[in-house]
Amino acid sequence: MLVGWARRLGSDGRTSHRVFRLSVLETRNGSRPPLAPHVLSFGMLRDEQDVEKALERPGRVVRRERREEEGAVVITYEERVEANGFYLVTAEGEEELDPVRFEVYGEEEDGRRTMVGASGWSLDWLRADASSSPPWKLSGSKEYNTTTRRRAVEAFDLRPPRAWTL
Repeated sequence: MLVGWARRLGSDGRTSHRVFRLSVLETRNGSRPPLAPHVLSFGMLRDEQDVEKALERPGRVVRRERREEEGAVVITYEERVEANGFYLVTAEGEEELDPVRFEVYGEEEDGRRTMVGASGWSLDWLRADASSSPPWKLSGSKEYNTTTRRRAVEAFDLRPPRAWTL
């Protein structure tokens, strides 16, 4: 079990996918599931920085495509990206439409999905394998206290706290 945790902490909570999906399960006004995600933007983070910026190289910028589906935002990067967090930006409209319960999935080319983030989480001490998923029990059933400010960034860092690595 210690070997598994050492590997997991060494990966810094990173997961690697090309496609990510933010599925909104409930809005502040109780709409389940909403017809639209009501977020201005959604993206993945690598060490607290948008992966588009983190992977920039001279003469090359990593870009993403964004599309909305019923109650979800799907982003597709040009290549697989390593991420250990995500962010969403609240929309300009009514705060009652802000997401408060949501799940974030990484998608494989064959359609398989892995939950890589959510509105709620708890640490899973028994998850000692060396998989690429974070060491959390992620749950979209827990409500997140999304800010009521408009065009505000909500960032979710999925790296293990540094105190755990000592």
